[in-house]
Amino acid sequence: MRRYHPADNEDWLEFRRGRLTSTELARLHCSRNAATWHEVRDQKEHGSKFHGNQWTEWGSAREPLLAQVLIDEVDSRLVYNTEPQTIFLPDDERLSCTPDLYAEDLEVIGEIKTSTEPFQGGRWHDWCPNQYYAQIQANMHYTGAEACALLVEVHEDFTPVALDHRTILYDPKFAQELMDTAAEWFAWLDGTTPEWMGEITSLDQVDNVTDLVAQYAMLTAEINDLKKRIDALKAEILELTGDSHTGDYGGYHLTVSTTQPTKVFDAAAFRKEHADLYKQYKTKTREGYTRLTIKEN
Repeated sequence: MRRYHPADNEDWLEFRRGRLTSTELARLHCSRNAATWHEVRDQKEHGSKFHGNQWTEWGSAREPLLAQVLIDEVDSRLVYNTEPQTIFLPDDERLSCTPDLYAEDLEVIGEIKTSTEPFQGGRWHDWCPNQYYAQIQANMHYTGAEACALLVEVHEDFTPVALDHRTILYDPKFAQELMDTAAEWFAWLDGTTPEWMGEITSLDQVDNVTDLVAQYAMLTAEINDLKKRIDALKAEILELTGDSHTGDYGGYHLTVSTTQPTKVFDAAAFRKEHADLYKQYKTKTREGYTRLTIKEN
């Protein structure tokens, strides 16, 4: 591990642009979809189109004050990483991180966040959100820290209303999963597409699939709504006609009939009681098919 001390903010931006930052790695790891990976690659190649907003400006302004809270209340060894921030690089210098605070011995680091909502936890931690957890684990892995003091200040219309901080411990197993994602990323840049990405290899394809999925989701929702309406209409008709009826209504011939109960073959019971015989006659092959499912994130 080594430290890089940028000459100025422009040098800081250019140095980070040439490396996969812990924030970017966290995004890749938490959003394993082609669109996110293509967006990150586009930002690395052409620069980010995002240059801040009122929320990031608020966070930057609050950061020095909140850093002092961590120093005073959590660990006095922590030092605020002032601009241009010191950049930390692990042995693989294609990676980098810039923790908000760090102890000189690097046993502990610190991270500061501002939010409009209290933290509710995620997949990997009962309090820390997924992307922040991944970023912090990457930071600890790169610096060799064993713990990270994470502080969040909650605000309403840019008025602070709550403050909370926890200590996140280093998780070597999770850190290795992050390194596996980083390895996939660099292999992808060299031309090896991850299996989960399929055949989508360009931003145009990502946009095309995004549009098609949106249309598919919209039509599926419409079909499901129509099915519910059809079932409701059927119930109303049967309530009026009973289980047996025929007649002409508005140009349509209506027939209502009810089948009688019939016995069916209990394949599960037969398989359980006659396993060998069941296996002997299980000779037909059903053709495989491709299943497509979507759900809202």
